[in-house]
Amino acid sequence: MSSIGEFLLEFCANTLGAIAALPEPEGTLEHMVTQENLFERTISFSFAHFAQSRVLGKYLSSLDDLSHLVVKSYPPLEPIPKIVPQNLGESEKPQEKKDVESDIPDIFSPPRKHSELSVSSVINTHLWDQAGWGGVLYAHSGPMDTQPPLLGLSFESKEMASSIFKEWNEKFGRKDVEDRIRISIIRGIDADNRHHYRAHVTQSIDPERNVAEERKMVVSVSRLNTMEPDSSTNLDGFLEQFEKFGMFFLVPAVISASGREPELLLSQSILRRNLHIRQAWEIEENDPDFVAIRNSDNMVTPSG
Repeated sequence: MSSIGEFLLEFCANTLGAIAALPEPEGTLEHMVTQENLFERTISFSFAHFAQSRVLGKYLSSLDDLSHLVVKSYPPLEPIPKIVPQNLGESEKPQEKKDVESDIPDIFSPPRKHSELSVSSVINTHLWDQAGWGGVLYAHSGPMDTQPPLLGLSFESKEMASSIFKEWNEKFGRKDVEDRIRISIIRGIDADNRHHYRAHVTQSIDPERNVAEERKMVVSVSRLNTMEPDSSTNLDGFLEQFEKFGMFFLVPAVISASGREPELLLSQSILRRNLHIRQAWEIEENDPDFVAIRNSDNMVTPSG
C-alpha cells in the first residue's frame, strides 16, 4: 500500500507542476502537503471508493445510499417563498448601455477562458529543471578566423543537456532559420560590477501575429542566468567574431563536478544568425526581455 501511495504522490506532484503555473510552486505545494495533508486525504477518499467497488460490487456512491440511516427529517419551515418564472417580452427587456470603448479589444486584460490563452515555449521545463543550467560560455572550433564562434549553454547533466538539444534539433533543425529560439545578453545590470551580465533564453514571439484580432494572451517560459566574470574579454571576443561572420553555433556544454574543461556536444549544435545584445537601462515594460530585469538591479545608466 505504501509503495502505491508514494507513486501516486509523486505522480500527482509532477502532473500539477507540469500543467499549472502556481505562485511560489515549491512553497504552495509544501504547504498543501505538510499543512493541509492534501495527498493523504485525497488518497484515502479514492481508496474508500475502490474498497466499496471490490467488496460490494458498486462503482458509485451517493447520499441516497445512506437513506436507511435517516432517523429524522427536517422539512422547510413556512412561509416558503413561491418563485414563478416569467418571460419578458422584447419591449420589457432592459436596454443595454452602449459603451463607446467596448469595441476596442483589450489584449492585456486577464484571459477569461482557456481559448483566450496561448502557451508557446521552447523551454521544456521538465528537462531544464533536471539539467542544472549553469550559464553560458564562449569557444571556437578550429582556427578562430575560419569558423563562426560557439556559444555554449553549460549544464551539469550531460543526459539532460543532450535531450534539450535533441528536442530543438527535431523541432527547428540544425539551422534555426525561423529564429524560434531567442537568446539575449543583457549588459549593464550592476553599476558596481560592470562586467556582470544576464543571459536570457526564451521563444521568439512573432511580431506579425495579430494577437489583437485573436484576443489571445501569449505566455512563454524563460530561463535566466546571471554571469559574474571579472572581465568582459571572453564576451567581447565572441561578439567580435559574431560580427565578423554574422552567425554563431549554439551548442550544449557539460561542466564536470571537478571543474575540468567543459565538454562541447558539437554534434547537436544549431547554427544561428540572431543574438540580442541589450543594455539593461533601455529595456522597458512589455519588452520581451523585461522579465530579465530585477528590482534589485543597480543598472548602469547612460549618464553613469
